[in-house]
Amino acid sequence: MRALPIGGLVCFLLLVGCGSPEVEVAAPPEPLTVEARARIRSVLASADPDEVKAALAEIARAAPSIPWLLEGLLDSNRGVREWSAHALGDLAPQDDGVVRALVVSFEDKDDYVRWKAARALGNIGPRAAMALPLLRVAAETETEVLQAASQKAVRQISGD
Repeated sequence: MRALPIGGLVCFLLLVGCGSPEVEVAAPPEPLTVEARARIRSVLASADPDEVKAALAEIARAAPSIPWLLEGLLDSNRGVREWSAHALGDLAPQDDGVVRALVVSFEDKDDYVRWKAARALGNIGPRAAMALPLLRVAAETETEVLQAASQKAVRQISGD
Protein backbone atom coordinates (compact mmCIF):
# COMPACT_ATOMS: atom_id res chain seq x y z
CA MET A 1 0.00 0.00 0.00
CA ARG A 2 1.36 3.42 -0.98
CA ALA A 3 1.44 6.09 1.73
CA LEU A 4 -0.13 9.46 1.00
CA PRO A 5 1.96 12.54 1.73
CA ILE A 6 0.59 14.61 4.63
CA GLY A 7 -0.88 17.23 2.27
CA GLY A 8 -2.56 14.47 0.25
CA LEU A 9 -3.93 12.91 3.42
CA VAL A 10 -5.44 16.22 4.54
CA CYS A 11 -7.05 16.71 1.12
CA PHE A 12 -8.35 13.13 1.16
CA LEU A 13 -9.88 13.57 4.64
CA LEU A 14 -11.53 16.84 3.59
CA LEU A 15 -12.93 15.24 0.46
CA VAL A 16 -14.46 12.27 2.30
CA GLY A 17 -15.87 14.49 5.04
CA CYS A 18 -13.64 13.37 7.90
CA GLY A 19 -11.81 16.65 8.21
CA SER A 20 -12.97 19.99 9.42
CA PRO A 21 -14.05 22.30 6.57
CA GLU A 22 -13.15 25.33 8.72
CA VAL A 23 -9.46 24.48 8.60
CA GLU A 24 -7.65 26.83 6.25
CA VAL A 25 -4.37 25.75 4.78
CA ALA A 26 -2.08 28.69 4.11
CA ALA A 27 -0.92 28.99 0.55
CA PRO A 28 2.84 28.71 0.12
CA PRO A 29 4.58 32.05 -0.23
CA GLU A 30 5.04 33.36 -3.74
CA PRO A 31 8.49 34.34 -5.00
CA LEU A 32 9.15 38.01 -5.56
CA THR A 33 8.56 39.12 -9.12
CA VAL A 34 11.32 40.80 -11.11
CA GLU A 35 9.45 44.09 -10.74
CA ALA A 36 9.10 43.66 -6.97
CA ARG A 37 12.80 42.84 -6.64
CA ALA A 38 13.76 45.97 -8.58
CA ARG A 39 11.41 48.11 -6.47
CA ILE A 40 12.68 46.61 -3.21
CA ARG A 41 16.31 47.07 -4.26
CA SER A 42 15.66 50.79 -4.88
CA VAL A 43 13.92 51.07 -1.50
CA LEU A 44 16.85 49.36 0.25
CA ALA A 45 19.12 51.94 -1.35
CA SER A 46 17.03 54.75 0.13
CA ALA A 47 17.36 56.23 3.58
CA ASP A 48 13.67 56.06 4.53
CA PRO A 49 13.46 53.69 7.54
CA ASP A 50 9.72 53.08 7.15
CA GLU A 51 10.10 52.10 3.50
CA VAL A 52 13.07 49.86 4.31
CA LYS A 53 11.09 48.19 7.11
CA ALA A 54 8.17 47.56 4.73
CA ALA A 55 10.53 46.18 2.08
CA LEU A 56 12.15 43.80 4.59
CA ALA A 57 8.69 42.62 5.66
CA GLU A 58 7.80 42.01 2.00
CA ILE A 59 10.99 39.96 1.57
CA ALA A 60 10.16 37.96 4.73
CA ARG A 61 6.64 37.15 3.46
CA ALA A 62 7.86 35.99 0.05
CA ALA A 63 9.38 32.68 -0.87
CA PRO A 64 13.08 32.88 0.00
CA SER A 65 15.10 34.80 -2.56
CA ILE A 66 18.50 33.79 -1.26
CA PRO A 67 20.35 34.11 -4.61
CA TRP A 68 18.87 37.58 -5.10
CA LEU A 69 19.92 38.67 -1.59
CA LEU A 70 23.40 37.22 -2.11
CA GLU A 71 23.63 39.29 -5.27
CA GLY A 72 22.62 42.30 -3.17
CA LEU A 73 25.77 41.83 -1.06
CA LEU A 74 27.75 42.81 -4.18
CA ASP A 75 25.65 45.83 -5.14
CA SER A 76 27.43 49.15 -5.63
CA ASN A 77 24.99 50.84 -3.24
CA ARG A 78 25.87 50.57 0.45
CA GLY A 79 22.22 50.46 1.52
CA VAL A 80 21.48 47.47 -0.69
CA ARG A 81 24.56 45.62 0.65
CA GLU A 82 23.67 46.52 4.25
CA TRP A 83 20.03 45.45 4.11
CA SER A 84 20.80 42.33 2.06
CA ALA A 85 23.10 41.20 4.88
CA HIS A 86 20.38 42.05 7.40
CA ALA A 87 17.75 40.03 5.53
CA LEU A 88 20.08 37.07 4.99
CA GLY A 89 20.74 36.86 8.72
CA ASP A 90 17.02 36.68 9.35
CA LEU A 91 15.95 34.44 6.46
CA ALA A 92 18.69 31.93 5.74
CA PRO A 93 20.14 30.59 8.97
CA GLN A 94 20.72 27.06 7.68
CA ASP A 95 22.72 27.88 4.54
CA ASP A 96 26.52 27.51 4.61
CA GLY A 97 26.80 29.49 1.36
CA VAL A 98 25.16 32.43 3.11
CA VAL A 99 27.67 32.17 5.95
CA ARG A 100 30.57 32.30 3.50
CA ALA A 101 29.04 35.30 1.70
CA LEU A 102 28.52 37.13 5.01
CA VAL A 103 32.14 36.43 6.00
CA VAL A 104 33.19 38.14 2.77
CA SER A 105 30.74 40.99 3.49
CA PHE A 106 32.28 41.41 6.91
CA GLU A 107 35.34 42.67 5.05
CA ASP A 108 33.30 45.33 3.18
CA LYS A 109 34.76 48.84 3.12
CA ASP A 110 31.60 50.23 4.75
CA ASP A 111 31.18 49.88 8.52
CA TYR A 112 27.36 49.69 8.28
CA VAL A 113 27.61 46.70 5.96
CA ARG A 114 30.16 45.09 8.27
CA TRP A 115 27.92 45.74 11.28
CA LYS A 116 24.93 44.09 9.54
CA ALA A 117 27.12 41.17 8.46
CA ALA A 118 28.28 40.64 12.07
CA ARG A 119 24.67 40.84 13.27
CA ALA A 120 23.59 38.34 10.59
CA LEU A 121 26.40 35.91 11.45
CA GLY A 122 25.39 36.08 15.10
CA ASN A 123 21.75 35.42 14.22
CA ILE A 124 22.78 32.34 12.27
CA GLY A 125 24.46 30.98 15.39
CA PRO A 126 26.66 27.86 15.59
CA ARG A 127 26.46 27.21 11.83
CA ALA A 128 28.50 30.42 11.39
CA ALA A 129 31.46 28.98 13.34
CA MET A 130 33.81 29.55 10.38
CA ALA A 131 33.45 33.31 11.06
CA LEU A 132 34.69 33.09 14.66
CA PRO A 133 38.37 33.89 13.99
CA LEU A 134 37.47 36.97 11.98
CA LEU A 135 34.87 38.13 14.51
CA ARG A 136 37.24 37.61 17.44
CA VAL A 137 39.88 39.82 15.83
CA ALA A 138 37.26 42.48 15.05
CA ALA A 139 35.99 42.30 18.63
CA GLU A 140 39.41 43.58 19.74
CA THR A 141 40.53 45.90 16.93
CA GLU A 142 37.56 47.59 15.24
CA THR A 143 35.49 50.67 16.00
CA GLU A 144 33.39 50.55 19.15
CA VAL A 145 30.18 49.67 17.29
CA LEU A 146 31.85 46.89 15.30
CA GLN A 147 33.56 45.60 18.42
CA ALA A 148 30.20 45.35 20.20
CA ALA A 149 28.51 43.66 17.23
CA SER A 150 31.43 41.25 16.84
CA GLN A 151 31.49 40.40 20.55
CA LYS A 152 27.77 39.70 20.51
CA ALA A 153 28.10 37.55 17.37
CA VAL A 154 30.92 35.54 18.97
CA ARG A 155 28.71 34.87 22.01
CA GLN A 156 25.77 33.84 19.82
CA ILE A 157 27.86 31.55 17.64
CA SER A 158 29.93 29.92 20.37
CA GLY A 159 27.17 29.80 22.96
CA ASP A 160 29.22 31.69 25.55
